[in-house]
Amino acid sequence: MFPAKLWSSLMAMEQLTTKQQTYLLDGIYNFAAKYTVYPTSHEYDAMVSALLTTVPYLGKGLALEDSRTLWKGRLRDKFKNNRRRHDKDLPVVIAKKAKMEAIKEQTHKTQDRFQIKNYLPPKLESEDEHTQDAHMKTIQSQAQKTAQKRDATLIRLSMDKTFPQRRIEIVQNNIATSLLKEKFPILFSEDQIMDEFYRLTEQNLYTNFDQGLQSYTKRILQLDLPSNSPSDLKDLKASVEEDGNEDTINAVSILSVTAHLHEQIGGLFIKKDEPLPSTAIVVWEGKKINVARYTIYVDKIPVGEWPTLVKAAAGLLATYYVFNLEYPRGIKKTLTFLQKCITGLNDAVKKPLPVVSFWQKLLKKC
Repeated sequence: MFPAKLWSSLMAMEQLTTKQQTYLLDGIYNFAAKYTVYPTSHEYDAMVSALLTTVPYLGKGLALEDSRTLWKGRLRDKFKNNRRRHDKDLPVVIAKKAKMEAIKEQTHKTQDRFQIKNYLPPKLESEDEHTQDAHMKTIQSQAQKTAQKRDATLIRLSMDKTFPQRRIEIVQNNIATSLLKEKFPILFSEDQIMDEFYRLTEQNLYTNFDQGLQSYTKRILQLDLPSNSPSDLKDLKASVEEDGNEDTINAVSILSVTAHLHEQIGGLFIKKDEPLPSTAIVVWEGKKINVARYTIYVDKIPVGEWPTLVKAAAGLLATYYVFNLEYPRGIKKTLTFLQKCITGLNDAVKKPLPVVSFWQKLLKKC
């Protein structure tokens, strides 16, 4: 099934070269193709289970679910490529292609959607209509004061007590961002976005994001940027070696993730005066993206200002949670990486294959 040299490397638990990995997938394909060139999802799962049971080190460094996702994706790609390149003249492939063309003409394929969990906390038993009104008045009156004169303790209490009602407005009523700002103006600030994120997850996002980023920054910088990366990003990465500035290092780490996942930096950060998208975005103002002023917008409405690029990236992630927003398709992989791999916020949605593959590259740099 496998060449003797490849089998020897597998038994010695050696890291496979790209060529050896190709031989491995070829061997599995050639064996399975005797029975089918269109495995079912269950059959792919069975092949992956057999592979990882026989040579479990191939999933080293990844959670079991992630290693299964990685190898299942590689097998799917192998079968798809072989059917297209080598076995396209097989009767079963010709018949399947004709069938899919007919289906394609009759149906319209919808885009995959990624939805953050629609969390609705239980209503507080101690609260009624009158107490809620009192808290809303407190929020409104505190919002009219300058930052120095606001009562942080009173604001936090009122925001805590109105949290369930706020989630109903956002999740169930799909309240417009402009109206939400009228009702809860205090929410539209850095500290309150981060507090609201804590109410949702009971996690300190700044701490988790910073710790996760520091774990991977060195490994991210060791990887060569893809050749089609923006020239500004290449120049910024080169400057890291010259000055070693921590802000620059952190900025390059985050921005490089978008390049490695073949997404656009503009899905996270845009320069001031560029058109605002109807989603969440960080707008930066300054000479360089890594040393600037950062404002987060949702539905073209300013949410607040953030002091650094790293905190702005964390704030953007929090904003998606707080406003119950979907990750846009063009930046979904980067946001998923920041959420699951950097911050450690997992949910029932599996990591996309490109995210798992990129994460494995970083783990191999250990």
